[in-house]
Amino acid sequence: MPTRPEVPPSPTAPAASWRRAPGSPTVDPTAPLAGARRLTVGTDDDVRRLMALARHRLDDPFLRSRLDALCRRVAVELDRPMTLVTVLADTAEIVLGSYGATGVFEAHGGVPVEWSLCLHAPRRGAPYEIVDTLDEAAFGDNPLVLVDGIRSYAAVPLLTLEALPVGVLAVLDHRAGSLDRRGLAVLVDGAHEAAAVLAGARRGF
Repeated sequence: MPTRPEVPPSPTAPAASWRRAPGSPTVDPTAPLAGARRLTVGTDDDVRRLMALARHRLDDPFLRSRLDALCRRVAVELDRPMTLVTVLADTAEIVLGSYGATGVFEAHGGVPVEWSLCLHAPRRGAPYEIVDTLDEAAFGDNPLVLVDGIRSYAAVPLLTLEALPVGVLAVLDHRAGSLDRRGLAVLVDGAHEAAAVLAGARRGF
């Protein structure tokens, strides 16, 4: 588990636009995931979530390589500079797979949970999007915004076999913007795939 990171120098922000493809999926990609429990810190479900997370071999190099490949594929399809698969432990958000990671994510492999943008999708049990962090007062003093320059963010929760939200598949950008319905559908499909990969690293107890 990463220690509380020092704030790094500001990274060079890659310029990238979001490609919008025509058409929309037949299933509403903004709806809560079927059967998903919501993350509520300090509850019995949160304890069960952490216990479920502990059943996985998070240091498995095969897990990392598969998730890295998934992140690259999602980043290319959505034309985004950074894609992450992360899990939420009790005190830190831990990166399990990535593509294009910069700043704290690249240097330390995670962030303190207090900095995490990735709490919101698990709390909702549904996709979550920030179109522009500079327009959101809640993120005004977040080091990921102030130092790393994250402007936009979209994520879908990862569910365990018990439908407990343990993390997210997320795309991030240094420019403001939003995903269209097709883009959200791609992210939802990717989150299902990431959850299946994570389930493959589950210990047999």
